[in-house]
Amino acid sequence: DESPELGLKVVAERYIPTDFGSVFLLADLNSIDSSWFVLAQFGLAAPDLSVEVSHGESDTYSETSLALSRTLQDGPVSLRLESKEAFAGISINTF
Repeated sequence: DESPELGLKVVAERYIPTDFGSVFLLADLNSIDSSWFVLAQFGLAAPDLSVEVSHGESDTYSETSLALSRTLQDGPVSLRLESKEAFAGISINTF
């Protein structure tokens, strides 16, 4: 039985096109559970592959991950593989 909690959340993100592909940066701060999350993704245009590193913490968790993504057939769908725990998934990105 949890009652609603009022909090403050601030998110900053930046997409930067580069000669080799792109860089995407994200920072997320949330006052509820004192959580924060940072992510850096480097997209390589030639092999159409992205490498992502992220870390997040709160009062209840701490997690760092490394992921590789590859776009499937020039669309918004990509195959995603993450480290530490075996995980494979499909993501849809419209930007």
